[in-house]
Amino acid sequence: MLAAAPPGLPWWRVVRADGSLARGEEQRRRLAAEGTPMRDGRVLMAAARLPAEALSVLTADRI
Repeated sequence: MLAAAPPGLPWWRVVRADGSLARGEEQRRRLAAEGTPMRDGRVLMAAARLPAEALSVLTADRI
């Protein structure tokens, strides 16, 4: 799926549903640099997830 993504897509932000990383150390480094909350090599999904209000605004802007 990501192979067909447009150039410039922040691929490192795509993680598994359980917060584990699919792309290893480079992904972990980039997420850490952005301040993504992590524990034991996994993204803390509850803390990192966008609030529903932000998602609805983003969706509304694209309609």
